[in-house]
Amino acid sequence: MKKIYMMALAIFCGISIAGAQKIVKENFESATPLAGWTVDAGWQIGDVSIAASTYYNPGPHSVYITYNDDAAGPSGTPANDAAITSTPLDLTMVSAAQLLFQGYFVDGDYGADEYGKVMVSIDDGANWTELYNSIGGQDWQNIQVSLDAYIGETILISFVYDDGGGWNYGWSLDDMLVINPLTRDVLLGGFALDRFAKAGEGIDISGTITNLGMEELTSVDVTWSDGTNEYTETIMGLSVATFGSSTFTHSTQFNAAGANEYTVSVQALNPNGAEDMDMEDNNASSLVSTVAATFPRRMVGEEATGTWCPWCPRGEVFMNQMVAEYPDDFVAIAVHNADPMVVSEHDSNLPTISGFPGYPSVAVDRSYFIDPSDLPTEIAGRLAAVSPANISGSAQFVTDEDKIDVTLTTDFYTTVTDRQFTFSVIVIEDGITGTGSDYAQANAYAGGGNGVMGGFESLPNPVPADQMVYNHVSRALIGGWAGMPGDIPTMVADGQTYTQTMSIDIDPAWNPEHLHLAFLVTDTETGAVHNAANVDIEGMFTGNEEPSSIQEFNLFPNPAKDNTQLTFALEERKDVNIMVYNQLGQNVWQKSYGEMIGNQSLTLEVGQLSAGAYTLVIQVGTNDFIAKQLQIIK
Repeated sequence: MKKIYMMALAIFCGISIAGAQKIVKENFESATPLAGWTVDAGWQIGDVSIAASTYYNPGPHSVYITYNDDAAGPSGTPANDAAITSTPLDLTMVSAAQLLFQGYFVDGDYGADEYGKVMVSIDDGANWTELYNSIGGQDWQNIQVSLDAYIGETILISFVYDDGGGWNYGWSLDDMLVINPLTRDVLLGGFALDRFAKAGEGIDISGTITNLGMEELTSVDVTWSDGTNEYTETIMGLSVATFGSSTFTHSTQFNAAGANEYTVSVQALNPNGAEDMDMEDNNASSLVSTVAATFPRRMVGEEATGTWCPWCPRGEVFMNQMVAEYPDDFVAIAVHNADPMVVSEHDSNLPTISGFPGYPSVAVDRSYFIDPSDLPTEIAGRLAAVSPANISGSAQFVTDEDKIDVTLTTDFYTTVTDRQFTFSVIVIEDGITGTGSDYAQANAYAGGGNGVMGGFESLPNPVPADQMVYNHVSRALIGGWAGMPGDIPTMVADGQTYTQTMSIDIDPAWNPEHLHLAFLVTDTETGAVHNAANVDIEGMFTGNEEPSSIQEFNLFPNPAKDNTQLTFALEERKDVNIMVYNQLGQNVWQKSYGEMIGNQSLTLEVGQLSAGAYTLVIQVGTNDFIAKQLQIIK
């Protein structure tokens, strides 16, 4: 169902409003939410753990109400105008009224037309008039609907979801508010600093001012403080009508030296130079930890894929490209779904990250999803992101016990008091092949009608199992999806180091020579990956292990059709020989290059080889070998 990549819209910054002139307010966080309202079957109140499903995921948004049609499944009871209807709202004594709420609506129309509408009745529900019809998107939206046409009436408001009789997505709602505007009333929103920032670099104090008052807003004072210093600026020259908004950036940046944690608070005061008549929505604050040290920041890409997925060859091509171009900076993990390589815990949790669009897609640092084709342009920003910690370690095969001994070290470079950090280890296997039909890869690029895709356009649909080699495959989550805190306390400080040790039993289904590990440091508050590392396993000859005399060994493109480029660096002058072996272990290609030293780039002509999986081995001197999987396509 609905395995379609949809592009994300602009992120909506949620707000919650309170004050004396609010006719009705519902944020679903009281002990008795929707008291007196009529709620049809199918609506549920909760956070993302209750509201989200595989293809419908509103993401973290405090507590809200959801009709999740996706979770009901194709055989579920159809949502036929499933409604949430208010108690009577008296507008007879007000001069103006507005309905404000936040909504998450995909408008996927999977086989039927789904809608989320706001209806109004002036005759106690006998007749209804449509006020608003939801517009689809991938993020929460701030919705404003005028009720001025109903001044002098007592009304009912109803939020109605209908799936069109099909298996669709759903509708989520939060912070419903009917407001009678005051003369002067501003709301501060949209202020949030990155949780981690580089010490010594200026950070803008920015946000959004919404005019909830009847007067046009022409000026407002904005004050911010880091707990020690305070800065006030009057924002002039505004022209913001009632319920309009304007962004601002304070002229003084926040700039902290050293590694510490700060609470930065902001106030919006004195609209038009006079007192704000509702001060409950004029404040915002954000916690930021500054990092002074410099250390490696790496990007994790967890690809949602499966052999059944016809567009997933795109993920294979771009993940291979990223590993070839960024071997030290990119952590590649292929998370398989509904095929022989599935790891249930990994597969079931990956779609719970907000905004899951379907297959193929890549979760970036467990924070958001992108299309695999966007990986090359995404990585620069992620490597520049500020991390509170570095993670490193080692792994050693214990061959007589069929296990891997792991030592993992997390070094913190700032103070953090609001979250529990965790670590996890992911076992990853390259070079996986299979003989059954469920190892054949569905291929929408066959024949070239959907464009060039790394040679898959020259392969059939499906690609036979004997022509497929699967890399970067997740084999096990050690520590689980959320990770383990180990000895890491709930509060960490700059300069603290925590070391964990563990043993991993080698599953008989794994090929130990093709294994490596990914170390991740995450937190339980956001689930985001803050840093990671690729870790080779010592003690056994593997395709990921680089002998001391061979450095920066890469092979691209891979899969290859006619030629592939081999790059490496040698610290000492030595003879170089390159061999290619088929799956039977037969030497099918060999060339001697004589003595070499320094950075090398060799073009290997492999067009004469048949389509399939091969092992390329480079021999340096007499004792140094390194191997990588090579896939040939036609």
